[in-house]
Amino acid sequence: MILMVGTGDATARQGHSPPRLKTYATWKMPWQLSLSSAASRAKGERTIVARLPKYGKVRGTRVALRYVFAPLPKTPGRNSLVRACRSTVAQSARKLGAVRIDAASAGPERRTRSGSVAKVGFRLIYASHNTRENYEVRQGVLTCRADRAGKIVDAYA
Repeated sequence: MILMVGTGDATARQGHSPPRLKTYATWKMPWQLSLSSAASRAKGERTIVARLPKYGKVRGTRVALRYVFAPLPKTPGRNSLVRACRSTVAQSARKLGAVRIDAASAGPERRTRSGSVAKVGFRLIYASHNTRENYEVRQGVLTCRADRAGKIVDAYA
């Protein structure tokens, strides 16, 4: 299965070529949910290392570390994109070493001409790739776009 990720209407108008959609392989996880890096530091994100029960030494922002054991807050309203968007993010996150992926509605789903759009909150816990800490927790909200069939075509911060 190839997951198409990108923006645009999948139906071509007469005289126009269809939009170029990115394949899943070219979709890049937003820096807010990816492992902390020079990009996250350049955006002003500050991470710390804390010792947490069950996980040991964990790197993350103060907010992400404070709520790592709490369920993600759910925003009221219909949001049928949570499961599909979580699946899209999970494919990339697992390649980076994610051991836990939580997702919850961060806003009601809206219908658009080409499908639907909704905000989804995420918390990801990655196994650390260095010796200073055991895990890294990342938390953020993505806007997920789906086509009329409910397949995710884009997810961005």
